[in-house]
Amino acid sequence: MSVQTAIGAAPAAAQPLDSSFAHLERAGLPSAGRTVVARAPLPLDVMGGVADATGALALCWPLHESVVVAVQPRDDCRISLARLSSECESAGEPALWPVGFFADNAEPCATPAAPVSGSLAERAIHALLRVLVQLGGAAHFGGGVSIYIDGAADDNHLESSISVQAAALLALSRFFERSIEAQEAVAICQQAQRIVPGIPLGPAAPWTVLTGEAGVPLQVRAPAGPSASALCLPPGITVLGIMSGSRHREAARKCCDAHVAAAMGRRIVQTLLAGAADGTVWTGQLGNLTVSEYVTKLRDKLPTQMRGKAFSQRFGELPECGAALAPESFYKIRSRTEHHVYENARAHQFIDRLARTTRTGERGALLDAGELMYASHWSCGQRCGLGDLATERLVNALRRRGPADGIWGARTSGCGSGGVVSVLLSDTPAARQTIAEVVNAYEAHTGFRTHLLSGSSDGALLHGADEF
Repeated sequence: MSVQTAIGAAPAAAQPLDSSFAHLERAGLPSAGRTVVARAPLPLDVMGGVADATGALALCWPLHESVVVAVQPRDDCRISLARLSSECESAGEPALWPVGFFADNAEPCATPAAPVSGSLAERAIHALLRVLVQLGGAAHFGGGVSIYIDGAADDNHLESSISVQAAALLALSRFFERSIEAQEAVAICQQAQRIVPGIPLGPAAPWTVLTGEAGVPLQVRAPAGPSASALCLPPGITVLGIMSGSRHREAARKCCDAHVAAAMGRRIVQTLLAGAADGTVWTGQLGNLTVSEYVTKLRDKLPTQMRGKAFSQRFGELPECGAALAPESFYKIRSRTEHHVYENARAHQFIDRLARTTRTGERGALLDAGELMYASHWSCGQRCGLGDLATERLVNALRRRGPADGIWGARTSGCGSGGVVSVLLSDTPAARQTIAEVVNAYEAHTGFRTHLLSGSSDGALLHGADEF
């Protein structure tokens, strides 16, 4: 699918959303003269993780699990947001904002940045509305709108906020008959993510939830976007996510701090290479450094850590990273920086091993791919400081079962600090039984409730937005 597809109107090949609309009705969607519905899959970070924000190659999978958003008109100059639920428990009271609130707080850095309370979905929509107003994409929201959300969006899976924002963006664009290109949609979602959950998001997740194709892992690299070459998983191999039930209460802050430290490293690298006598030319992305260049020319010149105030005095501020330096905080620059360099190399090697397995059926290449996932998991925890005891237990249990039981590799996904574990496994009943056994033992030991994220579905743009 072309990345230039406009989303202001349903594309000709859009898949019908009748079943999504019917599900919303069963979950309590009010009757209205006009309803626009859009859906977006949740993203599963298979390889690349947080490093895609600095130009590293990333591999992302559009899950079957999805978020559905419906938009209906209002006539009271207010915007309401409600979670629908077909389950027995209450979906909670709807949020209600005057339209003028977003005009008064249009700048992304304005205060308050987002509701300090409320669900992740509520805060994600709030951020998206502010960005749309700031960019002139929805100057007044007409006489108001009611927004309804149904699907898998919770604080245990921070990355689900991008699916909420993508589905809402598509529905609102169709509702207000505004055409928008995929590249712009990705940029809007990335800007909204800087507000909630407050992470300088890379392009892999938004490209995947917007343009991903079912059963096809998407290769994405900033700033170019998705790769033109499709990568198929080897025959008999699949991926799934395990929502661990564990999430550090400051996961977004920890992830943001890791990004800031990497941005500090990037600025220092830029300074070092600017004066290089060998005429080294650098594009400015950590993901474009080879491991050899980093180790031989840069590693020993990067400080292991530096206080924010000292860095600002020597190198200036970092407006491009989307977060302010905390003057008195210490940032572990070297380890955070080298994660991005090594992760890019791992992602390239991982994709190469999968492609080799597809071509030759070589078991050794698949074993290598799994080991690269475990190395990525270690680096995310140790180099980036985004580890979590519960997900560490889960990954270790999967690794002990290993290829003999159909488990080839596993790693912490996305923002780390708990959340989702990505698994590369054989697409067999035996391997899924292994997953069930590992998860049951994990739940019994930790008390956490897990949720499996399996299957795959098309991105929001392939579904389009339907009007009912």
